[in-house]
Amino acid sequence: MSFSTHLHTRFIGLFIITTTARPFGIWRDWIFKKFKISNEDKGIKPYLVDTLAYLSFEMPLYITNLTISGTSLEQMIKSILFFAFIAGMVGRPYGIYRNFIRCRIFKLNSSL
Repeated sequence: MSFSTHLHTRFIGLFIITTTARPFGIWRDWIFKKFKISNEDKGIKPYLVDTLAYLSFEMPLYITNLTISGTSLEQMIKSILFFAFIAGMVGRPYGIYRNFIRCRIFKLNSSL
């Protein structure tokens, strides 16, 4: 991927992330309710559900971003596989961070 393609992809991603933050929160809450996960749950189940929520929402957006940016099919496949790998590591920590921001910073009740 050329530097200009990479930069273009980052700018599109910034727009997508900014405009989809709230819809992702709604999606994540819905997934957690479907799997009956609460803030008290610990262990592998909330980790897997948070990762599922993150991947199922963000992956289509990421693919759209790569497509708009003109990424080649080979590079897109590599990027998608890498994204899926990274999502497995950041899905749950990102969910915990979102709950912290929601509850501690904005004083909103977690719907989980």
